[in-house]
Amino acid sequence: MTYRPPRPTDAQRVVWPEAFGTRFTVFADVEEEFDWNAPLDRRNRATTAMAAFPEAHRRFA
Repeated sequence: MTYRPPRPTDAQRVVWPEAFGTRFTVFADVEEEFDWNAPLDRRNRATTAMAAFPEAHRRFA
């Protein structure tokens, strides 16, 4: 079963002024990369996807 927080009431919602404009948020959840074909060993993993974060940030900033 998945937990879902309750939906905020109208009084709890944030109402942004029109002048705030359109914004977006990007969440990136990067896990370690595993070589699923290799024997189970701590050395058979990497975090190379992290190298793409600076370029991705420049693109969205």
